[in-house]
Amino acid sequence: MGDRALTPAQRETLDRIRLPAADRTTWPDGLRGELDERLNDELAATADSLPEAGLFVGKGDLEAVHGCEARHLASEFAWSVPTARGRVAHKAIELTIAVRGDPEPRELVEEAVGRLSEEDSTLADFLQTCGEAARTDLAAQAIAVVDGFLTTFPPLTRGFRPAAETPRRWSSWEGRITLGGRFDLTVGVPDGSTAGRVIIEIKTGGSLAGHRDDLRFYALLETLVVGTPPMSIVVHYPDSGRADVETVTDAVLESAVRRTVAGVRRIAQLRHGSGVEPVRRPGPPCRWCPISADCEPGRAWLDDAGAC
Repeated sequence: MGDRALTPAQRETLDRIRLPAADRTTWPDGLRGELDERLNDELAATADSLPEAGLFVGKGDLEAVHGCEARHLASEFAWSVPTARGRVAHKAIELTIAVRGDPEPRELVEEAVGRLSEEDSTLADFLQTCGEAARTDLAAQAIAVVDGFLTTFPPLTRGFRPAAETPRRWSSWEGRITLGGRFDLTVGVPDGSTAGRVIIEIKTGGSLAGHRDDLRFYALLETLVVGTPPMSIVVHYPDSGRADVETVTDAVLESAVRRTVAGVRRIAQLRHGSGVEPVRRPGPPCRWCPISADCEPGRAWLDDAGAC
């Protein structure tokens, strides 16, 4: 951003995510081992019940199973302009870390689309075949997200130690259960056992309760891999210029462990158990659920919400 001054939204976000060194938590050196042992113990019976291929669980799986279990089982992901918008915008924001100068959002998005189109992925297939109208619509929506981020989040200067699309993965001793995720953005680094990293998710649209649960799962993953929990977890909303910031505490990690264990157990039952009936929990996701037309609770919720 060169010498431009921070916007009020950028200053507010910076003040909320930056903690003085004296206020940062120093964690016990054995925390990583304790959490690893606990997860292995609490998921041992589930791991033994799984087929040889095992089970991979990410934040989306946990969000789905703690929501509507029927939708979780029925979901067949397909790329579209709305689903691709976030991926393209995240890639463009990732480029701001490496690109020199002060590129415009349109330039970042065009470069992001070009790079994603060259990958060996289903998203690349979509970008190459979706047609000019869809590509134009996608670019316009992604540009709006990137512009919102650049004007409401502090500049990702080198001193922040920014990193994008950071992968984290934990597996049980037997390798039968794997937890994994990829952080949109991180800034800062730990100092030994003293917290210093901030994990950030960038979300379009409005705030949902599950967003904070997603970040707590990421805090658990970071602790299992690095050993030092993040200093804080942040959901940033470019549309509103707001950031939901939560300091990571023992209670945050405990909540993540309990939710993760319960979710993994239930996912294993639904996918590999016999005679397990999924629970239907209607709500806003019914608007894009692939089985809503044949789901009585879902249709009733849509009728009440006027969203048919």
